[in-house]
Amino acid sequence: MKQTITLSLFLLSIALSISMSAQDTTRVIRIKTSDGTYGDEVEVRINDGVYVKVNDEEEVDIKISSKLRFGMIDLGVATYRTPETGFNLPSELDFMEQRLIKSTNININLVRHRLPFAKEKLGFEYGITIMSNKYFFENNFRVLDNQESFLDAVQITDENFRKNRLTANYLVIPVNFVLRTKPNDLGSSLNIGLGGYGGFLMSSNHKIKGGDLDGKVKTKDNFGLTQFVAGLEARLGFGPVNLYAQYALTDMFRPERGPELRQFNFGLTILPY
Repeated sequence: MKQTITLSLFLLSIALSISMSAQDTTRVIRIKTSDGTYGDEVEVRINDGVYVKVNDEEEVDIKISSKLRFGMIDLGVATYRTPETGFNLPSELDFMEQRLIKSTNININLVRHRLPFAKEKLGFEYGITIMSNKYFFENNFRVLDNQESFLDAVQITDENFRKNRLTANYLVIPVNFVLRTKPNDLGSSLNIGLGGYGGFLMSSNHKIKGGDLDGKVKTKDNFGLTQFVAGLEARLGFGPVNLYAQYALTDMFRPERGPELRQFNFGLTILPY
């Protein structure tokens, strides 16, 4: 967890330095005309967009060049499915039946940068995101560390745990093609985003609480989880209400280290772009 926090702060400092470099800067340029000569000097101020000011005249908005946003948050459900049976897990995986009401996906977008074009209605978005998936289980089992595979690590028990949870935290880079029907009035704009993401596993742990335990037991291990994750991402919304879905194209566990499952997250963007 400390490594996750340290890495997050490091990435946030990079994002802040990018933001600081994007603060107001001024340049004096001379515009070349069509006949090859140069006109009067023009003062250009660059901030979120590009503005010009000629002599003492009022500023004129020429073009919005890019958008930078910090702290966008997704909050939803973290689940998984098999390529063959979908969300209906085979009988040998009954122990992994989820308590969906508690299984959460939280995406903390440290920074998102949008490059608009076509009058800002279209654009590309990319950024740096911490993806945290927490899987709560209905059934009772312990997970041992330093085992060859996740299935070897699972130890079924008749203890009645109040909490049985597997957590996997990833650092991912999302890249999306986006459409904003009303870029100057996001409160009434239809928003569509399609793309994907890729990243790596930062940390993982299993926690149990209750039963015969005095307190809680937290086991830190990779449990055979895939170190690299990649998937598809879709976003759809109107105004401030935006939904998202993420489907992994990589298996949740490495080959022969765990069951063949694909992660699937969906929910609501509570702090939209």
